[in-house]
Amino acid sequence: MGILRASFGPIVDEQFESMESFSWNKDRFSQGAYCFNPMGSSLDDVETTKIPLNDKLYFAGDFACGEFLGSVHGASLCGEMHANHILKSPRSSGSKE
Repeated sequence: MGILRASFGPIVDEQFESMESFSWNKDRFSQGAYCFNPMGSSLDDVETTKIPLNDKLYFAGDFACGEFLGSVHGASLCGEMHANHILKSPRSSGSKE
């Protein structure tokens, strides 16, 4: 918060309701990596993660955007792509399965 206060002044304290941080290094599942592709993997593997399973389960995130791999921008683009796909699908028009 100190860096934000130095940059933007006391308004930071007025605007923030809460803040959380996460230690990737202490997470037993990521083990320090937030986006990691093992040796031998390719951009085709990354693109495969974007394919919906049975048009019901969608994976989106920084790991699924080859052009912007590992970035907030990539995560946002991938999420937006899936959201648009879902909104355009027949089942989002009010039909019930």
